[in-house]
Amino acid sequence: MTRIVVTDATFPKLDQERAVAAKWGATLEEARCASPADVLRAASGTDTISFTNAPTGSSVAGSLLIGAALNGTDFVAAASGALAAPTYTTFSASGAISGDANVTGSGTANSSSTFNSLRFNTGAFVLTLAGSNTVSSGGILVGSGATSGTISGGTIQTASSGDLWVYLSGKPLTINSVVGDNGTSSLSVGGTSTLTLAGSNLYTGSTVVSGGTLQIGNGSTGNLAAGSGTTAPDPCARDGAAASADRAAAAARTDSAPAHRRYGRRARRDRRRSSSCRRCWRRSRLRT
Repeated sequence: MTRIVVTDATFPKLDQERAVAAKWGATLEEARCASPADVLRAASGTDTISFTNAPTGSSVAGSLLIGAALNGTDFVAAASGALAAPTYTTFSASGAISGDANVTGSGTANSSSTFNSLRFNTGAFVLTLAGSNTVSSGGILVGSGATSGTISGGTIQTASSGDLWVYLSGKPLTINSVVGDNGTSSLSVGGTSTLTLAGSNLYTGSTVVSGGTLQIGNGSTGNLAAGSGTTAPDPCARDGAAASADRAAAAARTDSAPAHRRYGRRARRDRRRSSSCRRCWRRSRLRT
């Protein structure tokens, strides 16, 4: 049976259109998506996904859809028409990293590179950096074709005040490099595997885990910089994202404390009133 998904968040009800589609043996669904990433999730399983107009705005960075992966192996280019991956450059052993870089071998890159994104989708390769390196889009992807990915050496950071977003398609990534701060940079993790931060990190923006696991430290090194905010899973997330600390330092325990514990009775009251998730409300009530 043909499946039609309408993803416009402001589109009127489609009861009449649904009835017409049924006569032709098709189902029509209303997804009411608010971002391109929502569109991809809603349309999963359809034969063709396309954008009438190229996505723009806060959902796009460096001509890529933020937080989106195509078939678990590629970034998604922010372009009109059918979904497509960007055109990759190749980094295999040494030299400069540029554009949307596909890592196909272990090696050391030229010092202080600026590139749009990093993709690991084969092997268990180690990319060694030197100096200060900027990921313009903020995107790092470990595709399902890889065994794992590792980034070591130097500093890796986003464009000014940007978000370093990591998507893991069932395969882990270790960042031994320092995650730098370029004007209150932040970190986001999505997917279904583990990101390990093993460097002495400096970024001071938020840390958001919407999927997979964030492990802080590898047993001897690694931290979240002071002031980088609470690192915690979203209890409402369908896939149950997890955040774990390899070393149970007191500072880490303080940083990971729920907001309603750290900010008193008024915050607890506001949290209960504003929460639309019954489970979140119940948890906050039990901790009051």
